[in-house]
Amino acid sequence: MFIKSIRTSLVALTAALAMSAQAGIVGIQGTIVNCVGLCAALSGTGNYVNASFDTDFVVAPELVIEGNAGGELTFIAQQYMNNETSMNIGVTIPTPAALGVDLSSNSDQVSVFGLGSTTSAPVWGIFDLQNQTFESYLFTTDAGGGVPGIIPLA
Repeated sequence: MFIKSIRTSLVALTAALAMSAQAGIVGIQGTIVNCVGLCAALSGTGNYVNASFDTDFVVAPELVIEGNAGGELTFIAQQYMNNETSMNIGVTIPTPAALGVDLSSNSDQVSVFGLGSTTSAPVWGIFDLQNQTFESYLFTTDAGGGVPGIIPLA
C-alpha cells in the first residue's frame, strides 16, 4: 500500500510539473463574424480563428485561420508585435500602428505578426482579450498611387 501511494504521488507530481511548465500558454478560439475589405476573399465570415500565446511573451505565438470549406490559412515566422509604425523585414514596411492601431502586447491585448504561408505577405492579428475581439491586417505593396500600405481584413 505504501509503495502504491508513493507511485501515485510521483504520477501526480509529474503531472503537476508538466502543467506548471505550460501554465503561461493560453489558447484562443473564435469565429470571424464581420469582414472588411479582402477578408471575404482571404478569410471570410464564419471561419475559425485559432491562436495561442505565452503570457510572458517568450514562446512564439501561433495563429491559424481555418476556412469553412476545410482550407487553412497559416502564418510563418510568427512573433509578438511591438507598437511601432514600421518594421524591417529585409525592407522597411509600415505597420497598422501607422494607421493609429494599437499593436502593443500586454495582459489585455496580444498582437501577432507573421507571413502568410502561401503569399509570404506580412499579416498582423490583434486579439483584444477584454472585449473578446480579433482584428487582422494585411500589408500591400500598393495601397493606391504606388504607396505601400495596410489593408484591414477582419
